Amino acid sequence: LNREYKIQERTIMPSAYPVVKSTDPFFTGRSGIDVIVSTSANFFENIAKEITTRISDHNGKKRAVLVFFKSEAVLEDFSSSTWFKDYAGSGLKLITKTPPSERDSIIERAAEEGRVTLLIAAYGRGTDFTYSNRELDERGGIHVIQAFLSEEGSEEIQIQGRTRRQGHPGTYSMVLNESDLEMGGITRADFAVIPHGKEIHQQILKYRTIQYGKKCIQRKELAEFKLIEHNESQELLKYLWDNNLSEVKKRIEGRNLAKVDFYGVVSRTIILLDATGSMHLFFNKCKTIVKEMLRRVGEILTEQKVSSGFEIQFVVYRNYTSKTKLLEASSWESDPEALSAFIDEAEISGGVGGNESIETAFWHVNKQIEKGEVTQVIIIGDQGPNTKNEIARLRDSLESDGLTG
Repeated sequence: LNREYKIQERTIMPSAYPVVKSTDPFFTGRSGIDVIVSTSANFFENIAKEITTRISDHNGKKRAVLVFFKSEAVLEDFSSSTWFKDYAGSGLKLITKTPPSERDSIIERAAEEGRVTLLIAAYGRGTDFTYSNRELDERGGIHVIQAFLSEEGSEEIQIQGRTRRQGHPGTYSMVLNESDLEMGGITRADFAVIPHGKEIHQQILKYRTIQYGKKCIQRKELAEFKLIEHNESQELLKYLWDNNLSEVKKRIEGRNLAKVDFYGVVSRTIILLDATGSMHLFFNKCKTIVKEMLRRVGEILTEQKVSSGFEIQFVVYRNYTSKTKLLEASSWESDPEALSAFIDEAEISGGVGGNESIETAFWHVNKQIEKGEVTQVIIIGDQGPNTKNEIARLRDSLESDGLTG
């Protein structure tokens, strides 16, 4: 903070609320912190079991449970699953589309005894679930379940802070899909040898600190790149103001070096990207380098006096556990902004150290070749392709879910 942003003074404000004096620790698992690691197949089942376990105290009396999901899509999938059927009638949801007129009422009712509320992660910051029910306090207060791994520790702390507020007791646990752990840099081997609970959470903290340091470096690189673009824009505005048309033309041409003469495209490149959890940091890096890559290619084309240009298509592939998100492709582009936008919208998911669906990526390549010339294919990933037996088994699983056609 001092070196990069010149922030030299800090003020720490103490809490206005008293310290909770409770014999029930914040994290109530036998190992300190309850962290339940699930496969994709039993993820929803384990969330439902954790709700059932936590919603009643040791005397069978009801508490309130908040379940936070990373995305609205996962929340809706769980809400409509058979695993939530016991709470579907009385359960509440807080999502992006929740009208403000209903939101305050839902937040108030979420702290009622026996109530289960499903929320997207955005409500984990700044939402105050208040109540004045002494009986709820006697039963342990609100229990929070976090059903995803936060990329940054600050988000996790905020979600934890939705309980144990304003002097009330409360508890917290995590139910994680094992693919989330891979996104945090933890492999199947790492958590296979340690029990559920505190040890897993310590591993999460360790790896998240490492990953966060790498992300900070990448964000700094991106900020520096954006600063260069900002300065170039300011210079262009100055030349426009001074009516220096020769410089204006020069700079506009420089910004469009990579544009394609669509009547004579000479190079079409497909870049296949592994979009599973372990490639998370690469995606952040990719956002930084796309524009620079295209700029350099454009300069080479100009130097070599190539009148036409090139097009690039990004294709992200995952594995069959990602179901409808198995494969996604951008349009053919020479515009770095459009390619960056595609990467920004693509989500990392699935993958737990096994093989990936590279075969679907090459199926897409063959379809593109049928439509016209493809000059080259670049594949970037960290795992090999599925075997024939794996492909047959995984595709049978998709068919049983009604997801193939």
